[in-house]
Amino acid sequence: GIWWTFTTRNGDGLGGFGKNLPIDLATGVPTATAVLSWYASLGATSYEVCVGNAPGHCDTSGGWVNVGNTTQWTLPALQSATTYWWQVRAVNASGTTQANNGAWWRFTTMNDLVPAPGPFDKQTPPDGATGVSTTTAQLTWAASANATGYQICIGTQVGLCDVTGSWVNAGGTSYAIALNPSTTYWWQVRALNAGGQTQADNGAWWHFTTAAPLGAPGAFGKTSPANSAADQATNPLLSWGASAGASGYQVCVGSLPGDCSVTGGWANASGTSYALS
Repeated sequence: GIWWTFTTRNGDGLGGFGKNLPIDLATGVPTATAVLSWYASLGATSYEVCVGNAPGHCDTSGGWVNVGNTTQWTLPALQSATTYWWQVRAVNASGTTQANNGAWWRFTTMNDLVPAPGPFDKQTPPDGATGVSTTTAQLTWAASANATGYQICIGTQVGLCDVTGSWVNAGGTSYAIALNPSTTYWWQVRALNAGGQTQADNGAWWHFTTAAPLGAPGAFGKTSPANSAADQATNPLLSWGASAGASGYQVCVGSLPGDCSVTGGWANASGTSYALS
């Protein structure tokens, strides 16, 4: 017959939020000036941070550290070439909410014994370029001394990687991507090694604008042989007029309309004629 009691929480709940930097799996994080940052949580009055050598361990930060109502925290000095796990939680009178639905992120610090990659520059498209191809856009940059890899970020604003989704690995000193027409894109490249990372052009972002979409080729007509022509040679030359805006032509020949059995499908033609046998 013993009665129990409970108390409901404050009705002012906390909104979901996410961590920002260092990105998950980041490498080359500086040991002396590492900064953790995150996005704001609706309703939060403060934030607490935990950093350790495994998810849920706060041995590096010395427990959950209350950093006040701010969205970044500078870490104490870290060990060289070491992987750390971190999480941040929003706090108010109703309780706490962890970032990224509770998923912990990790990063690895730079190796202080290895020099960071040397300075380098982006090459093409040049900054401010227009008319860049949407289907064969090729971004290139010079090599960076001591670099073991490169990552690229492309977005519709400076620092926004909404096109690539994040900083993505590039195989070498170039990166090919298909883009939307008549759109301005911003891009940056960073060189990586165990000693850290270096952004191209001293951190300056470049931009370019893609070409406008092409309209369909203009109307045109066949020239010879004439429609229903009889007694043609067995090696006739098919010809037609030019089409405005065309970048090429294809020919189909068969014994019935739509039947390409003679050409074996739509065959590419060089210019405005095609020789048959």
